[in-house]
Amino acid sequence: MLNDIQEGKDDISFVLVFKLSRFGRNAADVLNSLQLMQDFGVNLICVGDGIDSSKDSGKLMISVLSAVAEIERENIIEQDNEWT
Repeated sequence: MLNDIQEGKDDISFVLVFKLSRFGRNAADVLNSLQLMQDFGVNLICVGDGIDSSKDSGKLMISVLSAVAEIERENIIEQDNEWT
């Protein structure tokens, strides 16, 4: 997807996901990917979370929720390790 955006394929103007956690679970990766997308004029819309990265409030929510998703991922890994 990011390669397509960088190459200008299909005149992409936004990426649509249901929840931010489906876009990524590592805060740094999410923010880096979002920055790359926005460098090419592409915004992220998270329908279930009600987030649009074209708005300042959306950028703030993406930062917060991506950190929460990362913590959730780490907790899941920890719980899996406890059970094995």
